[in-house]
Amino acid sequence: RWGGSAAGHVVYLRAEAGKGKSTTLAELARNRLRGNEGPLPLLVPLRELRREAGVSWAAIALTVGVLGGAANDLARAVSAGLVLLLLDGLDEVAGRYNPGVIQEVVQAVRDHTLSADSLVALSGRTTEGLLLGPD
Repeated sequence: RWGGSAAGHVVYLRAEAGKGKSTTLAELARNRLRGNEGPLPLLVPLRELRREAGVSWAAIALTVGVLGGAANDLARAVSAGLVLLLLDGLDEVAGRYNPGVIQEVVQAVRDHTLSADSLVALSGRTTEGLLLGPD
């Protein structure tokens, strides 16, 4: 459950391949929508992230069809706690293990969405989780 002590935090769901990380995030989103519970869940499949010009918040938002000024609006909605951002597959962004790309994703999310009110969950493998740091 979200809220209470989880409010304003980032949650990292870690497990090895095939252990149900994507299913867990999809079920969370589905249950929140079905129960009409806020904030609005937004599931972002990071394996679809295009990073030809590097990783940015705009590129992450584009993954789910949000572009231009709407990407900034989305960032503000996440920061305000209106959107529950579910980033699935941190381990799938780089194709192969690439700490630089993973750090770019984390930095883009941190710079644009994190606040005391934001709710963000990321999923990935244990090795990618080691790159996140305590903050």
